Amino acid sequence: MFQFINTILIGLTSGAIYSLMALAIVLVWRSTRVINFAQAGLALASTYIGYQVLQVIDNYWLALLIAMIAGAALSAFIELAFMRVLLKMQHCKGHPFLWSSFRPLCFFGRSACAVMCGVM
Repeated sequence: MFQFINTILIGLTSGAIYSLMALAIVLVWRSTRVINFAQAGLALASTYIGYQVLQVIDNYWLALLIAMIAGAALSAFIELAFMRVLLKMQHCKGHPFLWSSFRPLCFFGRSACAVMCGVM
């Protein structure tokens, strides 16, 4: 019976994680019309930070809190340092080939656009 309950809880936890990631992707797509593939990388970075903190302090709840704060700080840093700066480049947005070619790649597309336009 214990194994059955454990399997059910693991399935519910995995399903909750998948649904939250899907919801985040849909939310970004609906608001910006850009597919953001960086969300999985940011989730992985936050998970790694939480794992490393858990190994050091051996307190799950504190490690979870630190991982969430670190993930939010990393996301805010990427938004402020890269995304807003690259979105302000109006001369790359006007070029139809560059913008339509790189738009689905989100961050990498905007970085490539910046390099091709000579900004970086």
